[in-house]
Amino acid sequence: MYLDVPGHKIYYEVHGKGRPAVVLHGGPGGGMQKSALAIYDLKKWCVLMFDQRGCGKSIGSLENNTTWDLVEDIELLRKHCGFEKWFVSGGSWGTTLALAYAEKHPSKVTGLLLRGVCLGDNSTFKWQYEEGGASRIFPESWEKFIAVLPSNLKRAGWFQIAKYFQKKLQSIEMSKYVKAW
Repeated sequence: MYLDVPGHKIYYEVHGKGRPAVVLHGGPGGGMQKSALAIYDLKKWCVLMFDQRGCGKSIGSLENNTTWDLVEDIELLRKHCGFEKWFVSGGSWGTTLALAYAEKHPSKVTGLLLRGVCLGDNSTFKWQYEEGGASRIFPESWEKFIAVLPSNLKRAGWFQIAKYFQKKLQSIEMSKYVKAW
């Protein structure tokens, strides 16, 4: 199903019956993963999952796609589904989003489950984008990640690497592929 929000159509699914919960996926650029439902007894939980702006089956561009736009989308989805309050869970980037949502709408959150916490700080980005962090744990994935980088960026700092990927994601050539997903 889709919910219209300013400039975007947010794809969402609802699974189970019972206590309301929302699952916030990682990324940015990730998408919902039904494997996240495994922690919920769907006879006791009503779990909403959605693809954030610019991700998965959601439709729209990368414009108007800030953390606070995403927080507002979560709140619009809660209201749209008729949930008074809900349990908020997230993984990786979804933890940051869950904390931002809970900070802005504390009276709507019955609890938080944060896994693979990603606080969006310098040390987190360094671990993700520079050799020596994620590269040690996932060497095959790391090789694929850096394979697309120009040689002068393969050992660059996280900011330069992230800026390169941001530019690629916003380019005309990449927009064709993003729409196809």
